[in-house]
Amino acid sequence: MKKIYVSIAVAVAIVFGVAYQATTAIKNTHRSGGIRGVAGSPGENTCSQSGCHGAGAGGLADNAGPGSVAITTSPALVNNTYVAGQTYSVTVTVNQVGCSYFGFDFEALDATKPFTNISTNNSIGTLSTNVNSPNVSVAQYIGSTGNFNAYHNTPVTTTDKAEFTFNWKAPASGVVSMYAAGIAANRSGGPDKGDNVYKTALQQLTPAIVTGIENIDLQSGLKVYPNPVTDFVTVAFDLKADEEVSFVLMNSNGVVVKSIPKKLTAGAVKTSLDLSTVEKGNYILVLTTGSAQALTKLIKK
Repeated sequence: MKKIYVSIAVAVAIVFGVAYQATTAIKNTHRSGGIRGVAGSPGENTCSQSGCHGAGAGGLADNAGPGSVAITTSPALVNNTYVAGQTYSVTVTVNQVGCSYFGFDFEALDATKPFTNISTNNSIGTLSTNVNSPNVSVAQYIGSTGNFNAYHNTPVTTTDKAEFTFNWKAPASGVVSMYAAGIAANRSGGPDKGDNVYKTALQQLTPAIVTGIENIDLQSGLKVYPNPVTDFVTVAFDLKADEEVSFVLMNSNGVVVKSIPKKLTAGAVKTSLDLSTVEKGNYILVLTTGSAQALTKLIKK
């Protein structure tokens, strides 16, 4: 039986020039080859750092320059949905009028896995190079550790904008968030001298269709009340076997704010989740069993 699970988040990032691990910097400023691990996703910096491409004397913070960065895919992610197992051609476009030196770095991350350190691999889906962009490489952050990255091996020197294209195969299941950042450099030969870093995000991407008997049964039987919730919310559903069930609460930015694993007994389940410490707002609750996944919107008041 083919199973296609709900996937919500992918993390995408684009940068150029320096990699940081926790509070320890691995600096490689103004290099022609790309540097990985500076996606700007949770736990990571970007290259808008003093001594690199911005944030110091003459440099600007993220998105403070006159340009922009955008993520597009083919086929398109219609209504913020994607097809599980589909291979997408992803293009990151960095724009800045008058600039002719661009770079990038990309990651696709599992949003349900909290950041621990930059050497932990939280990648989701599969990255590969695209024949249309020979200046893009794919590798892990450092050697065989950390997240997989698509990054520039040579800067693009077109005028006003640059496009970096690579492939990403969507996972069969999981929670995904996309973050992107790009660098427009002026090749001044020194740090913090007019370079600009841009970043953007595509978050809470879900499958266009949730299929598979297990998924349909779990989704159709899922009930959450009260909704809106003040402190405790009850989650009711049918569980086919004794197992650990994961409850993940994500905010509107695709960030996991609470993760609750529970060992539950097969049958008609009613379990209570304590959300008293969660801030007011709109959320998505993702329920994952060993064989299926379902989600629902939740409001905290």
